[in-house]
Amino acid sequence: MRETGDQCEKIPVDLYNILSLDEERQDQCEKIPVDLYNILSLDEERQVVRVEPMVSVGDITRYLIPRGFTLAVTLEIADATCGGLGLGAGMTTYSHRVGFYQEAVESWDVLLGDGSLVHATKDNEHSDLYYALPWSHGSLGLLVAMELKIIPVKPYLKLKYIPVHGQKAYCDMMRDLSGALDKTAKLPDYLEATVFSKDEAVVMVGNFTDVTDPKEKAKINHVASWYKPWFYKHVETFLQKGEDYEYIPLREYLLRHNRAIFWVVESMIPFGNNPIFRLLFGWLLPPKPAFLKFTTTPGVRAMTFAKQVFQDIVLPMTVLEKSVDRVEQLFDTYPILIYPCRIWLCFVCLSVVCFQVFQDIVLPMTVLEKSVDRAEQLFDTYPILIYPCRIYDHGPAMGQLRPPRKDQMCPGTNYASGL
Repeated sequence: MRETGDQCEKIPVDLYNILSLDEERQDQCEKIPVDLYNILSLDEERQVVRVEPMVSVGDITRYLIPRGFTLAVTLEIADATCGGLGLGAGMTTYSHRVGFYQEAVESWDVLLGDGSLVHATKDNEHSDLYYALPWSHGSLGLLVAMELKIIPVKPYLKLKYIPVHGQKAYCDMMRDLSGALDKTAKLPDYLEATVFSKDEAVVMVGNFTDVTDPKEKAKINHVASWYKPWFYKHVETFLQKGEDYEYIPLREYLLRHNRAIFWVVESMIPFGNNPIFRLLFGWLLPPKPAFLKFTTTPGVRAMTFAKQVFQDIVLPMTVLEKSVDRVEQLFDTYPILIYPCRIWLCFVCLSVVCFQVFQDIVLPMTVLEKSVDRAEQLFDTYPILIYPCRIYDHGPAMGQLRPPRKDQMCPGTNYASGL
């Protein structure tokens, strides 16, 4: 609203990028513009960036990477917002080092229902609000700014593709590489796995690097170019080609699933990965929600959006095998993503994405094989992504994830490895 003398003038605005199907309900409301799209400051000494909540992943990576930094935890979709990830849930292939997105939030500035503006940190008088905001989905107040941890980076990522045959083999490899069982293990910068069937997966290990050797420059792959194969299709080729590596510009790696929205676009455009289509029309992807709203009927949108599910499931690494089996039973869909995640108390996140289901599951690393089996049972779809994630134990009432059991924790630490 805009104040004009003694009256307030309503300013209608349409946020067409909101993917809600409840159009009738939206039309009954007065839409108020909230233009919180700014990057406010960068503190390189503290390694913190201050942003407003509507800053997108695409914007923040475009700003930070040329300056030698990126967010400690981000998402692979350019239109995802920093505030949405903070108040919802987020993890990435760096999560086996730092945990969930919320672990990378230094502070929140929140407008409460009584009109007061609160600055919440881990150790000030509003620490209870600091720990309550993650996963609250905006129900506790209006987020107006946040400080996020950043990490120093190099321009490229050396990404090694390791095809693995056999469920136990790739589950054991993810537990080993993520440091789930050994706190002294040397961890890669990025770690994930894409499971294409119960017994076939490609484990990806990435480390920051510079590329100066002319011979090595020939192995640079611009995976985000519009004419390139969708990333998960590119990854699948290594099941036949065998182990190899390449260099990917860092921002293109961070947004590697953006064009195909993981593999959802294939359900909308079955021929979308065809080389001719990519060459002529690949620049149109991913389709914007605004474009879909203007070009489809409500019935078509209900058939597509309402039947799609993005589901992340956090489970202990120790039950990864059972988890994959269960996911297969429930959803009968592949691929599945496995992201190891450190949860304080390292769990894993199983991410299931299909026309019917988008599913991320956090599980202990120690049950990775069973988790893949379960994912196959639940979803019957491949590939599956495996992202190691470190999960910390901050004590009681310090988050909505139940702390891991002692037998799930990395020996001598306060965290467990999940995916």
